[in-house]
Amino acid sequence: MAPVCCGQKGDPSGVLCPAHLSGSRTSILLVIAAVCALPLIAEKPQEPNRPKYFLSTESKMKATVQEVKLPANGSEIAHLLVKIGADTFDVYLCPKAFLDDMGVNFSQGEEIVLTGSRVKQGEAELILARRVVRGNDTLVLRDKRGNPVYGVGSEVSSGTLIKEVQPKYPPEAKLADIEGDVKSTRMAESPICK
Repeated sequence: MAPVCCGQKGDPSGVLCPAHLSGSRTSILLVIAAVCALPLIAEKPQEPNRPKYFLSTESKMKATVQEVKLPANGSEIAHLLVKIGADTFDVYLCPKAFLDDMGVNFSQGEEIVLTGSRVKQGEAELILARRVVRGNDTLVLRDKRGNPVYGVGSEVSSGTLIKEVQPKYPPEAKLADIEGDVKSTRMAESPICK
């Protein structure tokens, strides 16, 4: 006759055997783990109220930097207060870490050209910067559809800092002038002329 286990016919004790206990323990642990994990799964990470870029309100404007607002935390957004005509605007740039990664600093009194979208956030009017031109440098913060080129939070994605090279000669320069400069440069660099 085969041995009788708990819950089978002929088991007089009604006691659970070790084989069935381990299965029950595993089931109980799975239920407890699921109950504990539910709040974590259901809870959505709180994302800051980031303003949305609207291409319909995009414009290009000349501005003077009045104040640079850099947060202590690199994942928080850097802002500029700029003067456009007689009005002062808050310019929403990008996370500070992105500016640091691109090696860009702004200073009070700088003249810049902004391409951005004017939006309302609460009662305040913001300009969401897409491009900032300062001198020969162009900082691209958003793509042509207005989506950020930087990562959200402290994650920094590859952005663009375009350093424009100004031609040495204006388009109307004569070839003879350019060739003359090239010849004199080569002669000055020649070891014979030294």
